[in-house]
Amino acid sequence: MYASRRRLWIIPAVFLCTVGTLSVARHLLLGSSSYDLGIKSQLLYNCADGRWPESSFEVQHYFGDHFNPAFLLLVPIYALVPTPLILIALQAASVAAGGLLVGLLTARWLPDVPRAAIVAQAVFLFHPSTCNLTLFDVHENAFAGTLVLAAVLALEDRRWVAAAACMILVAACKENGGLAVAALGTWLVLRHGRRRAGAALIGLGLAYSFVILAVVMPQFRGETPDTLERYAHLGDTPAHMLLNILRRPHLYAASVLQAGKITYLLVLLLPTLFAPLLHPVWLLPAAWVLLPNLLSSRPQQYSSLYQYDALIMPFIVLAMVRAWCRLSAQGSQKLVSRPMVGLTVAALLVSSANLRLWHPDRFALANIGRVGQFKNLREKFPSDAPVSASMNLGPHLIRRQLLDYPNLDWPASRFPKLPVRRAEYVLVDYTFEWHQRAARREILHADLGEHGYTLIAQAGDFALYETTEPETVDSWATR
Repeated sequence: MYASRRRLWIIPAVFLCTVGTLSVARHLLLGSSSYDLGIKSQLLYNCADGRWPESSFEVQHYFGDHFNPAFLLLVPIYALVPTPLILIALQAASVAAGGLLVGLLTARWLPDVPRAAIVAQAVFLFHPSTCNLTLFDVHENAFAGTLVLAAVLALEDRRWVAAAACMILVAACKENGGLAVAALGTWLVLRHGRRRAGAALIGLGLAYSFVILAVVMPQFRGETPDTLERYAHLGDTPAHMLLNILRRPHLYAASVLQAGKITYLLVLLLPTLFAPLLHPVWLLPAAWVLLPNLLSSRPQQYSSLYQYDALIMPFIVLAMVRAWCRLSAQGSQKLVSRPMVGLTVAALLVSSANLRLWHPDRFALANIGRVGQFKNLREKFPSDAPVSASMNLGPHLIRRQLLDYPNLDWPASRFPKLPVRRAEYVLVDYTFEWHQRAARREILHADLGEHGYTLIAQAGDFALYETTEPETVDSWATR
């Protein structure tokens, strides 16, 4: 038993050594982004400096952008090691811990099929959604996904207090955490037959997310959260969206039944060899956290390139394992056979075509010889000066109260208590701007000149501008 338990550490260790290392390299090569690594890092920096929970992105009180009180538990760690690298490392470790939990659950459910746990871990950790989550900056839901798996394990052991603690933390990770609690409630009904407790969790989880989005976040933001804009086609307000489930259900059907979203579902299930479809009832928990992606008008949510699958993957993989359990109970002799392992590896390799390394992050590979140029310009302005910087540079400038992109000012309507209203310096990476936004150098230079900024230093494709007009100006955007 001890030897078999030790085997469960192999796949998570390989994941940390590969994907974890790549996520660190991506940041060091200027591949990370202000959205969201810069935002999260500055939030923790401000909290550690006594400004709870202040941000200079989107809105001043961060809970108006995302409601994530559990994420602030990282403040003591960040105060000791104030660098985005510690967040990247913690996220990778958390995801790897999720892989370990998948192995423990699979080994418990299929003790006579030792190969099953290793394969389940590989599917979970090397699924493109999990890899992209780890590679793309830092997000609360990466930690929430591991907490979901910890809650499932606690439910297996009938450790109700531990399970409840995990669910509370999941809900507090982000405003959509209530949906994960509803998913766990569904799991409790299916796996343990506790219908009343499961129904209570479903109701509490859904009510929690609704209240946070419809009531709490608008109080901090001063307006409706921009997250709801992705669902404006379903209704003007959260209440209208709920009513339209009955009044205008065709809106929901039309939103889900799109070619891009069907392809997204196929990509999610391909590494599992579509095993959950053999016993689809186990996909019901995943439905709660999957529907926001399928109903969204924002393509990023159903591309698997970002963080939006973090709460989905635990339930997809657990549904796969429960389907294996059913096959085992039916006396299948080929469960997790060598051909099946080979097919799983092949499916993961095919799915790897959707990794960020070949898409948005490909740009970072060319930065090996450019990092020194950026560091030279970074030394030319005060470490606490208000700055607007290209998005890939923001995470390297977060130890300051005022940082934004692409805005040049912080209007009092959204940032009533910030001490400065305008960026003193603008740091531009013209290579990044061209690759990511097709923004031409001469147009950006002219726009900055029109807004009162003068070029004071340049290194390669990096340019540093300083303001000549201290008064507040409107936000700028490239043509």
